Amino acid sequence: MKAAISNIKCSTLRSILIRYLGALAAGVVFGLVMWPDVPAAAQEPLPDAATVLDRYVQVTGGKAAYERIHNRVSKERVLHVEMDFEDSAVRYAATPNKNYTEIESEAFGAIRHGTDGDTVWYLADTIGPVIQEGAARTSGLHASAFNRAVRWRDLYKKVECVGEEVVEGKTCYKLIMTPHEGQPETRYYDKESGLLVKTATTRLFSGMPPMPMEVTFRDYKEVDGLLIAHESKQSMQQCGGTREMLFTTTSIKHNVDLPADRFNPPKEILALMKPNDTGSGAALAAGGSGCGGGSGCSGGSGCAGGCSGGCGGASASATAAAEKSSGGCGGSGAAPATAKASPSGGCGGSHAATTQESGDQPASRGGCSGG
Repeated sequence: MKAAISNIKCSTLRSILIRYLGALAAGVVFGLVMWPDVPAAAQEPLPDAATVLDRYVQVTGGKAAYERIHNRVSKERVLHVEMDFEDSAVRYAATPNKNYTEIESEAFGAIRHGTDGDTVWYLADTIGPVIQEGAARTSGLHASAFNRAVRWRDLYKKVECVGEEVVEGKTCYKLIMTPHEGQPETRYYDKESGLLVKTATTRLFSGMPPMPMEVTFRDYKEVDGLLIAHESKQSMQQCGGTREMLFTTTSIKHNVDLPADRFNPPKEILALMKPNDTGSGAALAAGGSGCGGGSGCSGGSGCAGGCSGGCGGASASATAAAEKSSGGCGGSGAAPATAKASPSGGCGGSHAATTQESGDQPASRGGCSGG
């Protein structure tokens, strides 16, 4: 329509036409520009959400192609935009909802997180072992569902196509998808190609404030009969600002012969699961050892509200790690002597890597410091 308007040579007529179109969009037609002989164009009806989701399956390879894939191993480069450093990541995923990710970070050291389909866990050099509980566990299991593109009818209790929106220069159908448990997700599918362009979700991490997150996808390439996005940009709201990470997939392999124990929780997590050891486990799940045994990020005392006074603060144990990264949200509270503070004295960062298949993110480090 803009192209048609640009062809109108008379600027006065063009101005009137633009005002007329704006009035129609608002549902109001003023007498000055009311042309009763010109019928208003009928608005194109929105498709059913199921049509959009099933079309995505079809254009990315079809249901049979998805069902031939039982596991995936992918390698990625992860660029932290505002801090200008890069991590490397290897992700393992398998049916029905198993996930394991290894991240090597020049700023934060080794990071591991995953699920065996039951326990959702996180382990990092900066904050130690964490077992996700409650809503964070539910969210982690949901995000780890394999081949979720063809399983949406099982994973969501309600899906709605609510409108159209331009995203990344593409006109997209906007879908609201509500899982059986947890918060609704928003997805944007390219009206022309049918491909997923963007997701908007909320990340949950035990003992941390919810973190709104958007991920955009591009550079779809065919791998074993499936079109998979090889580049994505993640934007997360943290500490009163937006943090961005760029993910570039360098390799993808399917149906790999994996070790039988690939998705088993590591020994540090198993130690938290021992009987009669619920005290330390509960404290760690409430915020990780870097958060002072649960006294930090929950409620309003930690990372919310500009990250004042929480999760390890500027303790002596944080000093060495803080030198690795500028950008954090160090509070002023002191961590116990046994706690490992995260970089910048904050709440453990937010290294959430994307699953290329569907745009969802597995459970990852929450909080305000680092990346």
